[in-house]
Parts: sequence; structure tokens; C-alpha cells
Amino acid sequence: MGQPPTFTKKRRPTTKPTVDFTAIEGKNVNIVFVGDTCVDKKTYVLNVMGIPPEEQETAKLALVTLVPHKKICGANCRLYITDGAPESDRLRPLAYPQKDLFVLMYSSESKSSLNNIRTKWNKEINIHAAGTYKVILGIGPNSNGDTKDGDNTNDGGRVSVEDAKSLAKEFDGILGVFFAKVDDQNEAKVSMKDILGHYGGILKTKVKMDAVNGCKKK
Repeated sequence: MGQPPTFTKKRRPTTKPTVDFTAIEGKNVNIVFVGDTCVDKKTYVLNVMGIPPEEQETAKLALVTLVPHKKICGANCRLYITDGAPESDRLRPLAYPQKDLFVLMYSSESKSSLNNIRTKWNKEINIHAAGTYKVILGIGPNSNGDTKDGDNTNDGGRVSVEDAKSLAKEFDGILGVFFAKVDDQNEAKVSMKDILGHYGGILKTKVKMDAVNGCKKK
């Protein structure tokens, strides 16, 4: 009598996010930064632009909502900074149509700012710019969510890395979760490069898929 057949459970293949810059080389990329007022969006953008810290307070006065084309990783980026105040709820969505990427920002010192990505910002973008790619970006003096004494207990409203990554899994179209310290210009530039790399990666994958689907239709 033979042995009974054995069945092995197939494991779902896992794929790492593809990072690619060739897909955005020379292209215009319109990026919108959204988030609560406690998130210092202007300082982050000025750090991405390479503005020296001693000049940033003056630069903030001139920086209203739009940074003209800025060459980042070969792409011509236009950076749109939105006002997170409730009184701007009616006008803010006017900046959403025909944009390529949304950066949903939260403060690592404020759990409510992360929760508002779920309850407000993601919903608002889906209404006015459905299908647009998004990333989540944590900003704060302790960008990884650690408390000052190094005890990552996530109490007092602080946000841990796991909190942000867990939230990202709830939504479609989130390309990744990134972090930067508000006063660290190098981290701002690196995080922006990572964000664009993931965006370029998804564009390259989409081109390949479109090509495959096009061949199937012929």
C-alpha cells in the first residue's frame, strides 16, 4: 500500500519595492505635501531644496504654496505645500487635480496627526485625486518615534515606526513609509530621493505591465 499523497501549502511570492530613477529622468513630477498644522512641511521642503538653516526663516516668508521646478534625482519636481488648517478645507483640494504624487505627513510627536491620515487626508485625496500614488512621511526631532530617553513605548501621543507601517497597509496606492528629522537637511534629501526612487520604480513596473497587456490584446 502506497504512502498517502502529501500536500504542501504554496507560499505567496514576496517582492521588494523596486527603486528606479530612469523612469523619472527628465520628467515633470508634481508633488503635493499634506498633513496637520503641527507638521513642519515648509522646513522639510526647504531642507530638500538645500536652503541653509540660517536662511530658512526668511525663506519661509517667501515660500507660500509652490516651489517652482527643482531638479531632484533627474526629475523636474514641482513641490506644492498645502495648509492643514480647518479653514483651508474648502480651498485646499483645488491643488489636488493633475498631480503625480502625494506625501502624507505626520509628526512623530503626535499620534493624532497620524490618525488624521486615516480619517481625513487619505479620504480627501481619494475624493479629489482618486488613483494618485501616495507615500507616508514621518517628521519630527525623533523621526523613528523613539522617546527622548530612548524608551520606545509610544506613550504620550508619540508614534512608533510600527504604527506608521501598520497604517500604510490599510490603504491602496501607498508606495512606502519614510522618515526624516525636521532639523536634519541630509535626512530630508535622502528621504526625498527614496520617495522618488519608489515612485520611479512603480512607473517602470506600470510601463512593463502595459506593454505585456498590449501584446496580449494583439
